[in-house]
Amino acid sequence: RILAILGTIRPVAVITAPSIGGLLGAWFGWRRVFEMLFLWGTVNLFLVLTILPETTTQVQRQAAAESSFLRGVRKILTHRQSVVFIATFSLLFSGTMSMLSNIAMVLEEQFGLSTIHASLLIGSIPLTMIL
Repeated sequence: RILAILGTIRPVAVITAPSIGGLLGAWFGWRRVFEMLFLWGTVNLFLVLTILPETTTQVQRQAAAESSFLRGVRKILTHRQSVVFIATFSLLFSGTMSMLSNIAMVLEEQFGLSTIHASLLIGSIPLTMIL
């Protein structure tokens, strides 16, 4: 159930994040956006290191040695359905990332949209996905 929720939220977050970043960049400037991201990451790192307990025991760490990891990778890469799924997902994800990394530039430079309008247009993508 949790994986289903995360599987629904993650694509929306991946598509929504550039729109939010574009709006914040238009309002506050790109340097302020990076400062906010740095602060957010620092706070999260501090909270994880101080509050989140270690869940792996020493025995489990020894069981997850490098050789067992490589055996697991070999097992996945020799399973035909896994390879097809990984290749398909990689192509879809790389297409999404290519679109997200270029769409703002195309909308602003080729179509003359402002940063705010381009961000709102990009933000309409996840809205239509939800509806």
